[in-house]
Amino acid sequence: MKNREAIGAVILLIGLTRALMASEATSRDPALKFVTEKSTQVITRTELAARLTPAEITVYSPVYQRPMTYEGFWLDQVFQAFHLRPAEQDIVFESADGYETSLPVGDIGKEKWLVAYGEPEGWTPLPERHERTTPGPWYVVGREPSSYQDFPWPYQVIAIKIQGQEF
Repeated sequence: MKNREAIGAVILLIGLTRALMASEATSRDPALKFVTEKSTQVITRTELAARLTPAEITVYSPVYQRPMTYEGFWLDQVFQAFHLRPAEQDIVFESADGYETSLPVGDIGKEKWLVAYGEPEGWTPLPERHERTTPGPWYVVGREPSSYQDFPWPYQVIAIKIQGQEF
């Protein structure tokens, strides 16, 4: 009986180790889902980096109340690289908790919004949270701090929904 328990414990340990390794790999190469009317495509940070040059910006964060540096890809360049031409409807960002927020297509602009995958030293936990929460896997950050007033920067983004478009 003890051998079965030991084997069960080893199998459980192997499963937990694999899950932890997968979680670490996901945090280093987060995926972003693009949802259109007719299809869904999941694109990883590595796949984005193969088509685009990562950008780094330092901007005063209204959330952290100090300058923050983020690494990511410009939203307009992501759309261009994957031949996404949103219709007149809003672009919708879906967060891990199911929260959705939208940005009018006309507000995208050239290098105006960074789809950040991290900070140089790793994500800084969001302030004033009971549980340790970080903005990742993706955080949509404006180039200008004032953009936060019109479009509070969505964090823990897992999907971008685009109306009137298909891959």
